Amino acid sequence: MNTKPSIFIWQNGFKGGAEKVTIDYANGFNEYANISPVLGIFQGEESADIPFRQIEVPRLFPKKYQGLNNIWAAHWLKKKKILQQFDLVFTHSGAGWKTENNFYIHFEPGDLKLMEKALPAPSKYLHFIVRLFLEKSFKKADLILSASRKADKYFDTLNIKYISTNNIVNTENINQINLSKTLGDPITIIFIGRNDRIKNLNSLIRAVNIQNKRNIQLKIIGLSGQDNVNIKYLDWCTQEQISEELINSDIFCLPSIYEASPLVVLEALALGIPCIVNKNAIQEELIEFVEICDINWKDIYQSISQVIHTYEDYHQKALLSHKIIKQHFSKKNIIDNVRLIIEKINGS
Repeated sequence: MNTKPSIFIWQNGFKGGAEKVTIDYANGFNEYANISPVLGIFQGEESADIPFRQIEVPRLFPKKYQGLNNIWAAHWLKKKKILQQFDLVFTHSGAGWKTENNFYIHFEPGDLKLMEKALPAPSKYLHFIVRLFLEKSFKKADLILSASRKADKYFDTLNIKYISTNNIVNTENINQINLSKTLGDPITIIFIGRNDRIKNLNSLIRAVNIQNKRNIQLKIIGLSGQDNVNIKYLDWCTQEQISEELINSDIFCLPSIYEASPLVVLEALALGIPCIVNKNAIQEELIEFVEICDINWKDIYQSISQVIHTYEDYHQKALLSHKIIKQHFSKKNIIDNVRLIIEKINGS
């Protein structure tokens, strides 16, 4: 292709980890190839802080049915003949994004089969139907970027070719590390995420309430709620506020039943914060640097006690993870991937 390709990125919104990654790719296209992509978002999700054109898509299903809404978004954009206007379509959500003339790139952070196993019924059965549709769309992709080793194994089971990459994090935060971090008073545990069953927040809250004799406070980012002695709700925060809250916290806890390739674990470890993470919610490369918990509140309680009891050990584990994070999960890797995408679409 002799001219600059027009690029459409399905952004969805601006508050999740996957959405952070797509913004980084948008900035990567702009920086490396001097191309300003167009972002697709759901109605009401437009952000004035983003320097790219945004196209709104109405939701058809309730917000919690994200997979169905993404499938609908691809259909709506085709029906309105918007998708057909672009040379390249980049998404982190599988659906009917392929058109007759576009170059379709899918970015996948996790294993959809493992996620399905973790879901409660009837969500499991709905996800099964959605997954089959998505897998059919993956096979139509011109390029698949696998963003975790979980995703690598998943695509291997599907016999789909992919390029192995990683999710990314802003490693500039490493400069803010407290090399001699000690427990505060009260001991502050931080959780970042939505309040749905897969995040398993209720088990964490119960574990913290049982631990109240230790003067523990749980800060919850991403939700509003009624504060009490042990729980403080911070609602949605900017990335700068999240980094500040992490720096000022003692422990980060992600008790999710499943996560694809969570950025928040990378961000916490990059700041030297000891982490408690469910075994199905951590990048494979980082398991040895965190305390692994199960999903029940008793096991989370015991993990909190373990980290508090040997806090310096877990702080040192977090510090040891820096080299891996800086090498494999740095934002600079986006430019390499953008260069690869441009070469692929130009047939190099």
